Amino acid sequence: MSNKLEVLASIVDSGAYDSALSYIKSNEEELLALNPVKTIEYNVKIYLFKNEPWSALDVINDFQNRPLISVEVELYLRELKDFVFKSMQPKKVTTYSLGELEELLNKDTKHADIAFKYIFNNPTQETDELIIKMITNGINERVKKLALAIAMELKIDQNLTWTYRNFSTKINPSKLNFDEYETNLKDIKDTLKSYSKNITINNIMNELFDDFMYRFFPLPISEINKEMMLIYLEAEASKLLDPSFDIFAFLRRRNIEFSQFETFKTTYF
Repeated sequence: MSNKLEVLASIVDSGAYDSALSYIKSNEEELLALNPVKTIEYNVKIYLFKNEPWSALDVINDFQNRPLISVEVELYLRELKDFVFKSMQPKKVTTYSLGELEELLNKDTKHADIAFKYIFNNPTQETDELIIKMITNGINERVKKLALAIAMELKIDQNLTWTYRNFSTKINPSKLNFDEYETNLKDIKDTLKSYSKNITINNIMNELFDDFMYRFFPLPISEINKEMMLIYLEAEASKLLDPSFDIFAFLRRRNIEFSQFETFKTTYF
């Protein structure tokens, strides 16, 4: 299962920064219990991605004023505050050629982040074309998703083909909106709130679906069999809660063939 921290990472990677901040606010206690340093890091860096350093400092100050924070967290907050202050200071601008940017994008995600930040702040027709190339031909899924997020922010008006696994769809980054995408899935999200009498099952199912939704965006989900999706999510949540969970008995009660279940699982997950 993807825990809440992994779901948050998926949201951030999708470029849906406002959704990520809402997710942190709604799940802060559990996120901090999983990894306080990583949670704070995401919270602060989201505001830096949004070019809102003062909001990032507000987050740091808020945590510094909280009681009973660990020494590790306190030291990290000091380091993070120094980093934010330095990011606000005027500095010599590093310039990259198109070839250097492409080389960074084809290394690892750390180098790709440097390239994307530069492209976002210095957009040109040539860098737009490079972003489009990453969207259509990028091998690394995270780099493809980051390229799409940048294209959405820059409103790149180009009709493209987006592929994920064996799926493909036509997209135009300038017209994509993650919030609208999420709204279109409201029926499934509403169902998950009260799907089972076991609240823990519902919560786990919701986390699994959130993770799927952020990975699958911007592919249309309307064609997915809603009943099979709910059955899959329930089975995975039940298995996580009970290692002795009998998947075959579970599927028999719902008149679902195991092969049908496995086909759905390997297709989408």
